[in-house]
Amino acid sequence: GLGICGYVYKSGLAYATKTLVDNPLTYRDPENHNYLLQVGGSITLPLQAQSRTVGVIHIGLLKGQTIDETESRLLTSIVEIAGSALDRAMVLETLEQRVDERTHELTIANERLKELDRLKSKFVSDVSHELRTPITNLGLYVQLMQRGSAEKQERYLSVLHMQSERLKNLVEDILSLSRLERLKGEMGLTAVNINDIITQVIESRSIQVKVG
Repeated sequence: GLGICGYVYKSGLAYATKTLVDNPLTYRDPENHNYLLQVGGSITLPLQAQSRTVGVIHIGLLKGQTIDETESRLLTSIVEIAGSALDRAMVLETLEQRVDERTHELTIANERLKELDRLKSKFVSDVSHELRTPITNLGLYVQLMQRGSAEKQERYLSVLHMQSERLKNLVEDILSLSRLERLKGEMGLTAVNINDIITQVIESRSIQVKVG
């Protein structure tokens, strides 16, 4: 953005000078000191594509050197070709970057889909296991009621009622999963008695232990 090149890039206008070393627009630093001493004038041309400047060509002229009409037409052709080529290169680089970004996004999305598929399979397996237990207990206690003594009928009925409630709760929990999105992560927590849970588990499993 500095010096004659900066001016040409910002303005989009060609700029020529016969005395580069004395020109007020000339950018001076230690690196171009010898260059300024060797040249007389310069021609600086904007590289344009689609009405926008994409670069600059700066040509230093030897002292006393001039540009004739043929050389001027050649420079014009070079500038047009270079501007178009540079623009295509920049567009291609942008497209490649966008393709890389999109490929990365698709890779992440694919990994996420694989993870969701794994979680779905695990969920189906867990649900099947959880449903199998109360269903098995219901069948076992129905058989016990058919073959057991009358004094044990009330206990069997209690266990059957408990297992049917457990089965109903499991089904309701599964249906509640479809509403989790609407809950927005707000989960209601309530206190539970761990002793009651342990007692229910022992009672529901005791008949299987005895049968085994």
